Amino acid sequence: MISITSFLLWAEHVVFTLVILWAVQTAFLHGLGGLVGQLLRFLKLTVPGVDSLIKSTLQNEVQGFINQVKSDPSRTSGQTQAAAKRIVVIPRTGIPPAELLKEMNAMKEREVAVMEEGKIFAYVYTQENDKLEQVQLEAFNLYTEQPQLSTHHDKLVLEAHHAFLHENALSPMVFPSLRKFETEVISMSANMLHGDGHVVGSLTSGGTESILMAVKTYRDRARKLFPHIKVPNMVAPVTIHPAFVKAAHYFGLELVTVAVDQRSQRPDMAEYEQAITAQTIVLLASAPQYCHGVVDPIPEISEIAVRRGLPLHVDACVGGYMLPWVEKLGYQVPEFDFRLPGVTSMSADLHKYGYTFKVVFSNAGALR
Repeated sequence: MISITSFLLWAEHVVFTLVILWAVQTAFLHGLGGLVGQLLRFLKLTVPGVDSLIKSTLQNEVQGFINQVKSDPSRTSGQTQAAAKRIVVIPRTGIPPAELLKEMNAMKEREVAVMEEGKIFAYVYTQENDKLEQVQLEAFNLYTEQPQLSTHHDKLVLEAHHAFLHENALSPMVFPSLRKFETEVISMSANMLHGDGHVVGSLTSGGTESILMAVKTYRDRARKLFPHIKVPNMVAPVTIHPAFVKAAHYFGLELVTVAVDQRSQRPDMAEYEQAITAQTIVLLASAPQYCHGVVDPIPEISEIAVRRGLPLHVDACVGGYMLPWVEKLGYQVPEFDFRLPGVTSMSADLHKYGYTFKVVFSNAGALR
């Protein structure tokens, strides 16, 4: 007969083994970041005080940032703290160029994020570190086409930007060169995303504006075709980009979100379709979604869009200029673009893996 002590030891061993297997599986599927996230969620739900501790840590981080700003020497420039709080006005005498550049460089050196290390995901997608450039060049040379791309891409982009520093794209008649650039970028982008001759597009200031313009377009379309819909809504996985929340607020829509599976981070298609109502004017999906880098089941959502007679916008701000080339390299990438009959518009960020400057052409949005 098994003693209580032996049973407890056996149970402890089983639990420990299951925990190790769970940790290994979670780390394999979602990486160390996913494992840490799962552990934090577990601790918040089971251990008293952990939730308060996490909130306290976040508050300390925010307060640390505020203290850093307050102690920034560039705020005072030798003046008292009280004087530094005065409203800044245009000075009577301009700052000499050498002094201005010196102050700007000093401010840049105090930046917490060092973009040259290539680790600022979602904000800066280029780097200038010599070692990283060599790694990048070696990766480029693995391409079948052997393009022999230069490691001085940033220098070329900088020269292109400076060449048209003062031109204004608002007037394509006055600046036909910019009109040519824009139409060619849109054409190449549409072709890259398997668009046909009916796909058109426009350049915006960034991913948020492209999302805003897509939502506004579908709202205006619904107003014309379905005037009886008073409070239109959009259906999307809960992992959709927050800019759609902003768009819903701006344009008087409701954003209906569908939960995702905690393991795959993808929505259940039955639940997704059940969320559609008579007030739904557009379906949404991501390629990939911003938070976990997971491509939504867009082929399945496209089928629903066709069957229900609804348009489908794919937010490919992160993957638009990356996934097509990943597919060309031979990796299996699910269809996410205009090859799918339900996809009616897309957004893709040139300033991400198109490697342009954020202040230049940033986004291409297309509509069938």
